[in-house]
Amino acid sequence: MLLVVFGAGASYDAVPIYPPPQEPGMRLPLANDLFSSRYMGHMSSFPRCLPIIPYLQNQLSGVTVERILQRLQDEAPSYPERYNQLAAIRYYLQLMISAADLNWCRSAGGITNHLTMLDQIRSV
Repeated sequence: MLLVVFGAGASYDAVPIYPPPQEPGMRLPLANDLFSSRYMGHMSSFPRCLPIIPYLQNQLSGVTVERILQRLQDEAPSYPERYNQLAAIRYYLQLMISAADLNWCRSAGGITNHLTMLDQIRSV
């Protein structure tokens, strides 16, 4: 039995007609790009998250999105509005990732390096 595990960046070079560093604007975002201006339309659907978006966009060097979100979560007991803001972030991420995934699948047209790799594995 063979187990193949794809990491978080597995989609980055999965579409052969868009090899890195070409960027058709449809690739799935990595963690530090989840709050880029490219997704402003989705962010505006959740106004409660807007006050904390700048924290997530203007990351200090070496500070991850996960660490910033944890800091915001840690502030929630003394500032209860953070719970609402973080809930809005969760809904935003669900919408944005779903839309990005749909765009990515459409741009690939079903042709991915993942399928080619599975074909190579089956042929051995």
